[in-house]
Amino acid sequence: MLTCICRLLLDWVETIQAKGSDLLNEFWDLDSASLTTVAKSWLTLFEDEDQVVTEEIRHFHAACLPSYGRRFGITRRGNFCLIPRFTERNDLMCIPNGSRVPFVFRKVEDMYLNIGECYVHDAMNGEALSWEGIQEVEFVLR
Repeated sequence: MLTCICRLLLDWVETIQAKGSDLLNEFWDLDSASLTTVAKSWLTLFEDEDQVVTEEIRHFHAACLPSYGRRFGITRRGNFCLIPRFTERNDLMCIPNGSRVPFVFRKVEDMYLNIGECYVHDAMNGEALSWEGIQEVEFVLR
């Protein structure tokens, strides 16, 4: 059970820091129990103002900054994601041809509005192309 929780925590951490920040590299060498302790201590800061802030907690917090201005979400497939703050339920997540990142689009009448780029865990480097049910659709952006 702890292994499952730690993997879920690591996926969450990779998502909130968009799996690209060098700030978390030092944490990937930690065993799962140590990483879980640091993450729990960081989360406790939101509940306990008197908690001592360690250097590990400071680094963990800095690594989470790429999530600023975004919201945490979970796709219908169960993937963690960072989405633009103004994303709404039923907005579309698409990876335009040639793009390195997915985007959130909203259908408004006969066109789609670009809400912004997002991060989808396990879908960033072409992995989503192998997902069952993925379809290529052509539409016009304005």
